Parts: sequence; structure tokens; C-alpha cells
Amino acid sequence: MTRSSKPGCAPLLILGGIIFVFPALMLLVATVQGVFDRDSDLVIGGLIVCFPMLFTAYTLIRKGLASRSSDEDAGDAPDRGQVVEVETIAGTVSPEYEAVDDRAAALPAAIPVTVPAALSDPAPEPASPAPESGPAPASEPVIAAPEPLSAPIAAEPGPPRTGLYAPEGSQGAYAIEKLVLRSSDVFATLRDFAAHPQAEPYDAALAAMLGAIGIAGWSDAPKIEAVKLGRSDNLWLGSNTDGLSDEDFDRYLGIECALNVNLGMRKRNTTAAEILKSVADLEPLPSKRMLPGIAEGADEGGEWMCRLRFAEFAENIPVPYRLAFGMQANVAERILVIDLTIPRPSSMAFYAANHTGCIAAARAYALRSALLCARKALDLNPSIAQVIVNCGVPRGSGTLLSFDLDRTTVKRLLPALRDASIDASGFPSDPAIRASFDAEGWFQEVEPFCPIDGERVAPRFRHEPVELDGSPASAQLGKACGARTVSDIGINENAGRIRAWNDYADTMGETTGDAVARLIALRNASQDMSIAEAADRVSKALVEGSLDISDKQELGKLFVNGDPLDRVSEHAAKALDDPDHADLPAVLSSLEEALAPITAMGAYLDDSDQVYRYFNSLAERIWFNLNLGDHARRVRLVPDAYYIAHSCAARILSMLDRSEEALAHSDELVRIAPATPDAALVRVRILENMSRIYDAAELLMETIGRCSTVRDLAVCFYRLAYMQWKLGRNDLAAACYERSIMLKTPLAPQAEDELADLLASDEDLKRLSGEETLAALGSAAIPLGDPESLYGLAARAAIATTDGNLHGAAAALTGTLLDMGRDDVLVDVYQSLKISR
Repeated sequence: MTRSSKPGCAPLLILGGIIFVFPALMLLVATVQGVFDRDSDLVIGGLIVCFPMLFTAYTLIRKGLASRSSDEDAGDAPDRGQVVEVETIAGTVSPEYEAVDDRAAALPAAIPVTVPAALSDPAPEPASPAPESGPAPASEPVIAAPEPLSAPIAAEPGPPRTGLYAPEGSQGAYAIEKLVLRSSDVFATLRDFAAHPQAEPYDAALAAMLGAIGIAGWSDAPKIEAVKLGRSDNLWLGSNTDGLSDEDFDRYLGIECALNVNLGMRKRNTTAAEILKSVADLEPLPSKRMLPGIAEGADEGGEWMCRLRFAEFAENIPVPYRLAFGMQANVAERILVIDLTIPRPSSMAFYAANHTGCIAAARAYALRSALLCARKALDLNPSIAQVIVNCGVPRGSGTLLSFDLDRTTVKRLLPALRDASIDASGFPSDPAIRASFDAEGWFQEVEPFCPIDGERVAPRFRHEPVELDGSPASAQLGKACGARTVSDIGINENAGRIRAWNDYADTMGETTGDAVARLIALRNASQDMSIAEAADRVSKALVEGSLDISDKQELGKLFVNGDPLDRVSEHAAKALDDPDHADLPAVLSSLEEALAPITAMGAYLDDSDQVYRYFNSLAERIWFNLNLGDHARRVRLVPDAYYIAHSCAARILSMLDRSEEALAHSDELVRIAPATPDAALVRVRILENMSRIYDAAELLMETIGRCSTVRDLAVCFYRLAYMQWKLGRNDLAAACYERSIMLKTPLAPQAEDELADLLASDEDLKRLSGEETLAALGSAAIPLGDPESLYGLAARAAIATTDGNLHGAAAALTGTLLDMGRDDVLVDVYQSLKISR
């Protein structure tokens, strides 16, 4: 920061010196002379006069120096939001990722039914355009050149770099950047900024850009705050845009783009035209956060690293217009497909002075950003030979521009894109570019070279249920997941019924008679008893007329999860959601009646050849394989309904003060689900109800060592805090709350509230640091849990399943990683694994 002092300070110092310092020094000399001459009057008089004068001079001088110091330090307070690892996808409309629920009980809204552990929403099929003729010859433009582009708004070359640039590594160096980051209403702040004359050249350029895009008339703009993306150093204006019209949405993105273009102008001391022209040649900034273990054990030429490298590039590249994209890869086919969002012409109003110019600028930006993505995808991934880039606009579903690029094609096209004439004239004609134009020169929908969910890049087999794949596990999968066969990582007992229903639903016929006949054939051909029973109950429903052939969704639910225990356990779970208004004894009676024949048959009892186990997530299954599996007996999966029925029965019995009976149900839960903390927590609640607090605390400490996710760890410490409080150990209760909070899960706010109440009730307690928390727990022999190890376990499993083309399982495991620690790069990888047809 440039040093300066307030004007007028130097004359004040000189005047003070003349008026006070010299006479004071003379009197001081006289005082000293009086000491030597033993003249007391001279000594006392000198002291009385000279010291006040010296003190006054000293005060004036100090005030002048203080003025300099305060001016030097002004503005150095930490800037809110300037160093932020944004927990959103950089540049996408919505920062949310879908929660992964490995045990989703409900079927999707449409048939065919998919395996719950691999639920995903298929990407929309691009609309098919009218047939078009082949690409025009390379020597002819596809359309005639539009009218010349008006001169873009660009600042004159700015002042020298000295004084404009922050020290290496600092953020928020420019006043406009700080203005935006400190605002609680960015658009209102920018309206105010643009309404005032700006003397500094770059500020004047930005004000002109904002005026051109119409910020002055945007009175109903949403109230948002800005953040600075930690990876790309770009400004990001959030994603609270659901209520905006398309026109306002484009203006919103255009303002964000203008801010980033202007920052680029300042950093590089250049014009807006040069910033936009250089997009295809940009390089990503160095990564600012290393993901722990995120590439450990990954094949450098495999599926995981291909996605991870492109995601790192996409999050770190400082493009002006937010980089919203989807990706899909098939390394075996050496292809990567990118769905890239490009700006609509109205978003470029900050740069071009008329509509024709906006169209040309948006077309040029689309070309350059697409070539940038393809160039870096090929540079970063030697195993990829072909990159398809399909471009569409925000909120649109069709493909407006498609590229089929390899290294030779990229090399051929880049020189043309570096030419500024493309910003104002025609459009390159090349066999690698598929484009069509309307009367104004903007893109019309075209058929992509390869859609992102096409069979070649996203083969259907990747999302087949792992439970039904008995093929040997790869060495990588065996090491990471403790699996001998692919099915050893399965958790869904109903996977066979789901596949049987999906195969049947497409061929069931148009009449009830046809549907029943095919169900009978399915029953007779199946060797799976649960499929035969499912065919029988659906046949009965159709014959009796309780369900109609047209209601495929309900028929699918009845087939997959429609046996008596499913219905009873579902009813019991709903009753426990509102126990005050439910007839719990009646619900309990129905549960016990449904469980009785299963118990009498010993249907899920272990024997010398197999064990029956239940898992709530893939992470639990993998932890079980690595820590508890004996690999001598086959693991058979327990139905969801059986686990839910015992859990509901235990809870109801405990609520009815029949705790010993409740313990019997919890014993069965712990037996079939030894790697599921939820089973232990049911037992903890019963023990608590029996006032067996020591036993409950001991079980929680044991369960901490069996957690496979950080979320489960946080729950265990949260519950253990209450048990320690019940035992009168307030200090350990506080430490357990602190440990739960340290794990940064959605439970943290609730733990914070209860810890605050505890601290308020005990004046001897205080907040503990992380080290103090771990020391306090360790001294009490309470296990700490190892979140880093759990993250590594899930990461290795996610990598192995991705490289092994088991993408349904890989998506669920990557979602588990996101629960442990959110990162934009990982969100991008997660989204790519969800794509299925």
C-alpha cells in the first residue's frame, strides 16, 4: 500500500519547532546553569517553563506521526470473502449436489426402476433439429459476415504496473474488488458505482460496461453477496437466480462477466477486447487446495484421473464467463464429451454496442471457450484422443454448437480463433464444427456429434447393479474394497427384483391377460424365490382388479417391495414419525405377527456356508469387508424390511417400557448389521431408557471404532456427550460435543447449541481448542476416531469402482466423500459419475 501523510502536517511540525522547541532548549540550558551555580530560583523557573513547552512540542510531533501511521494502516482489516474456498461448483447455477442415499426405499417416479444405490437423473436428450446439409466447404463461411461490430467498450492502456498490483499471493488488491466483496447487495452497490463519475481509467471502463448492460434500470435486482473463488481468483455472484426471467438472468451473468473482464484488464494492463480474444489460450492457476488421498492408487490413464484432471482445470481456469459444464469420459474408447454452457448474446451487452455486435461477440466467445476446454482436455489426458464439446445456453436443453476435436484439429483451429476479426465477421467453416444459424446470425439447434449420455461415452453397463455381477474383482477393487467378486460390494437385496421388473415392464403387453401370462412365465423361469413371489402378488393384484395395467409405477412398487413385511414395516416407520397419534400397541402387534414366521423358519440365521448381513451404505459394506469379513462364508443380503421391522419393534417396546423385549430386537439388529452404527444407536437408546448409562457409554465408545463415515462419527460423539453429562462428567461431555463439532457435519449446529447450554450451566467449563479436545478425550480413554483414515478408505473405493466401470457404486462413494469434505473438483467428478441412460 502506498505510504502518505495527511496534508498540512509538515508545516505544523516546523511551526511547533520554532515556537516551542528552541525557547524550551534555551530555558533548559539556563536550568542546568542554575544547578551548577546553585541558583534555586533559576532552576525552578526553568523547569516550570521548559517542560510544558517540550511536552507540547512532543504531543504535536506525535500527533503528526500518528496521522501518517493511521493513514498507512487504513483498509488493512481482513476483507470478508476474499480468501474463500467456495463450497459450490464454480460457475454453475446451483451450488447443490444431490444427496446420495444408498438405501432409497422409494422407486423413481418413472419406470424403468433403477437400483437404489445408483439412482440418477438421466441427462435430457437434446432436441433433434431439422435435417441439415453437410458442412460448407472450408473456403466459404457458413453465413455471411454480419454488419461490422461497433467498437467495444475498452479502457485506454492503464498506468504502469507499479502501484496497481498486489504482492504475490494477495487477494482483493483493487478497490473495486474490495467494494464488491464487502457489499451485502452487490447490484445496488454497482448501480451506485456506475452512477458516479470515475476518474481512474479502469473504473471508468467498468462503469461504462455496467451502464451498457443496463444496471441503472435494474431496480428489482436480487440482493446478493459476492465471493472470490479460491481456485480461479474470479468473482462469483452466487446462484440465487430461480426467480429471474431469462433477460435478467443474462444481465446477471453479464455483470459478473464484466467484473471479471475488468479485473483481467487491470492485472494484465490491457483492454477488454484482448481479454476476450485470449480465452482459448488461458492456462489454469495452480491448485490452491490439495485433496487428501484423492488420487491415491488411481491409474494415471484411468477413468478417475481423466475426470479429476479435467475438473481441476475447469475449477482453476480464470475465464471471464463462469465455466458451467458437464463431462463424461470413456477411456477405453479414448473419448471425452463436454456439455459447455455459453453466454447468450444479451450477456455480452457490456462489451458490444448493438445486438449484432453482441451476437458476434457471443459466437466468438463460444468458439474460444470450447477450444480452450478441448485443448486442455487433450493436453492433460494422453489416453484421450477425441473430445466432443456440445455448447448450449443457460436454462436451455438443446445443443447449439458441437465440436469434434482431436489434437490435429485443435492445432488447425486455434490460429483462426486468435484473430480478432472473428469477433466482427463470419464464422469458421470446418468439418469439426457443426453449427446452424438463424436470420440474425445466432445459433440454432443442431445434432451433437455425440451426446453426453450416448452409448459410446456412457455405456449402460456401468450402472448395472453390482449385486448381480459375480465376476472376479480386479486387483485394485479387491485391495480397496476387500472384494473377491464385484457382488461383494453390493448392499441392495432387492437388486434382482428391480432388474426382473425392468426387463418385464417393457414387454408386459397391452392387456391384463398378456401381462398376467408374462408374469406366470417369469415366475416359472426364475430360480430366485423372491422374484417368483413378486410375480405371483402382481398377478393377483391384476386379476382382482386392485391395480390396473396402466399404473406401472404402483405395479413396480408391488413387485419390488410389496411383500407383507414390506407393507407392515413401512406402516410402522410412518407411525413412529408421529407416535403421539399412533396406536403403537397395534402397530407392534402387526410387526410381531409379520416377523413370527421368518423367525420360526430361521430365515436369516448364519450357518457354515453363509452369513446374513445388512448394510446402510456402500461405505459400511466396504468397511465390513476389510475389517469383519471372514472370506470363508458367502455374505447374503438381508432385506430392508427385516431390518426396519426389528428397529421399529425395538423403539416401540422401549417407548412402552418393555425394555427387555426391546433388547432382544436390538440384539438381532446388531447381529445382522455389525458395521452399521444405526443398529448400535438403537440399542444405546434402550439402555438409556433402562438407566444403564455406563453400558450405553461403553457401547458408543465401541461404535466409534466401527464407523465408516465422518457423519456417523459425529453422531456417536454427540450421543456420547449426553451420556457423559448423565454420568456427571461435564468436562467430558463438553469435550465430546467439541469433537462432534470439529467433524463439521450437519449435526454441528445442534451440538453447538447444546454445548452453549452446558457451558452456561457450569462456570468451571470453557471452550476447548482442537488439541485440548483430543487430549481430554485421550486422557479418559475415549477413542478419537480417525476421519482422515475414513476419507482415505472412501477415496480408494471411489477410485477403484470408477476405474472398474462400476459407476453406480462410484457415484455413491463419491457422494460419501462429499459428505466428509466438500470440494468443487469432487462435485464435478461426482456429477460425471451419475450420468446414465
